[in-house]
Amino acid sequence: MQFFNLLLCIVTVCTSNFASAVSFGDCGSTNVVVTAVDVFPCDRAPCRLVKGTSVTIRIRFRSVANIIAGDARFEGSFGGQPVLLPFAPNGVCRRLNPPCPIQPGRTYTYSYTEVVPQELRTGLLYVKWKLLNASRAAFLCVEFSVRIVEES
Repeated sequence: MQFFNLLLCIVTVCTSNFASAVSFGDCGSTNVVVTAVDVFPCDRAPCRLVKGTSVTIRIRFRSVANIIAGDARFEGSFGGQPVLLPFAPNGVCRRLNPPCPIQPGRTYTYSYTEVVPQELRTGLLYVKWKLLNASRAAFLCVEFSVRIVEES
C-alpha cells in the first residue's frame, strides 16, 4: 500500500507541471455551471502557448437542463484588438465526454486540441470560448487569458 501511495504522489507531482486549471470568468453561461477550465500544457499563469505546438483546452461543466448542442465559437483579442483565427466549425458533441445528449445533473468535459498558429502574434491573448446550442445561442461562455510565445 505504501508503494501505491508513493507512486500516486510521484505521478501527481510529475503531471502537475503539464496542465493547469486556469483562472476563468463566466461570460453568460445559461443552464450550465462551469467548474474548471484546463490548458495543456501549462506550467504557470498565464499559460504560455508556443506557436507551432499542440494545445488542448478542456472545459468541465455541470448541466442543469436538457441542451441540444450545436457548434463552438472562439473569440480572441490582443489589447482590445479582435483576432480572427482559423477555427473550423466543430460539433460540440464530437468533443464532449460523456457524449450527447446533454442532460441535467450530469458533468461533461468539452475538449479541443489544435496547433497554435504560427501567424498569431505574440503577447497576452484574451480568450472567450462559447459552446452554442442548436439555435446558435451560447449555453456556455468562459473568458481567460493565455500568453502566445515563439518557439525557443
